[in-house]
Amino acid sequence: MWGPDPVTFRSPRVVIDNASVLPKPATKIPVMLGGGSKAVQRIAKRADGWLPVPTTPGPAGAAELRASWDRIREMASEYGRDTSRMEMVVVGNVTFTDRPAGPDRSAFVGTLDQIMDDVQMAAEAGADELIVDLNLQDWFTSTGQMLETAVKIRERTAAS
Repeated sequence: MWGPDPVTFRSPRVVIDNASVLPKPATKIPVMLGGGSKAVQRIAKRADGWLPVPTTPGPAGAAELRASWDRIREMASEYGRDTSRMEMVVVGNVTFTDRPAGPDRSAFVGTLDQIMDDVQMAAEAGADELIVDLNLQDWFTSTGQMLETAVKIRERTAAS
């Protein structure tokens, strides 16, 4: 679609025949796809990267992410793609709790200290970037409070 016109594309759900598709992006826009086991082939074949949402915290979570990322890059290589240009951008959908979450907690659920452990887990998994999504919080009373929390996370990450 973003290449030279006219565009022709056929898939089981889409047929575009000899069309002009405008406007074109001014620069290359990376295509990042999320998803788990069913999306792996699509990510490997077409995407510039993967947007995983981890569920398992700690070393086990890092190992799961790393293994899935290795699998995606291996498949991409089999498709003849340059995997050095692909990125893993972990999405941490944060839910803060008043007390430490128990041993069966999901990744990015718990106290600020537990969230920081999950930030470290994403780094250990080899994430190129981390999106810390604080929008799920209903207890933030203002945008300022949310930004202060984001700054705390950033400062603690830089210090570690």
